[in-house]
Amino acid sequence: MLNFLFWNINRKPIASLVARLARERGVDILVLAECDIEPMQLLRELNASGRNIYFFSPDYSDRFVIFTRFSSEWLEPLRDQRNLSVKRLIHPLFADLILGIVHLPSKLHLNDQEQAILATRLRNTINEIEDNVGHSRTLIFGDFNMNPFEAGMMSSESIHAVMDKRTAQEGSRVVHSENRPFFYNPMWSMMGDLSKGPSGTYYYRESSPIAYFWNMLDQVVLRPSLLPFFRSDSLDIVTDIASQSLLRDDGRPDAVNASHHLPLFFRFEFQMEGET
Repeated sequence: MLNFLFWNINRKPIASLVARLARERGVDILVLAECDIEPMQLLRELNASGRNIYFFSPDYSDRFVIFTRFSSEWLEPLRDQRNLSVKRLIHPLFADLILGIVHLPSKLHLNDQEQAILATRLRNTINEIEDNVGHSRTLIFGDFNMNPFEAGMMSSESIHAVMDKRTAQEGSRVVHSENRPFFYNPMWSMMGDLSKGPSGTYYYRESSPIAYFWNMLDQVVLRPSLLPFFRSDSLDIVTDIASQSLLRDDGRPDAVNASHHLPLFFRFEFQMEGET
């Protein structure tokens, strides 16, 4: 079992809150974005209970703060770019994985078309790394700053993340005579008020003619080869930590006491050698 947590904490001094959440969920790989908390302070908070042993995993992109419940030697850096950090998990207890961690540019700085164009760089980088490593057991997670239905997420020329498992399991499709592999995006199922939790991970009320209000900016997408191991029932937009709610009374993220983004939790279960 491998538990992941991603949280854009909006530069808030909430080390104890992050640590409580990580311990409560048994998080194995914790990734924070927009984190100004000194890593050693966070590490002390994470290990304060004595029940879990966390390690700080330096990230050379300076965009993320990463902690693991195993030595950082098992998390090999493959690529560090401005908005992307790619690691290879080579822990003997888990499948060899490629982890792409993202914090893509915001709509405050780029329009939808520009975001989609830059997303092609992400696709090209991941394809290149998969070719070099020799497998496509890849997941990408973090703050994409796009919704699942936007071109940068869905286009065959960008991330190509589809909403349907059966489609994703086809592996790829041919677009203008070139093969384009799929990612599967489970976050589609988390959108709207008929989902099991909040309608998104980020709320923004604007005065322009088109306003989504709730946005699903924080996402995890995975290659079809990882579908047998992904626990879709574990996927959770976290709304409370112990007795503390991360939402205001009106149901929107509490940006004062926590963050304007809600944390994203998910799990993979890998069958170990010799198990049946």
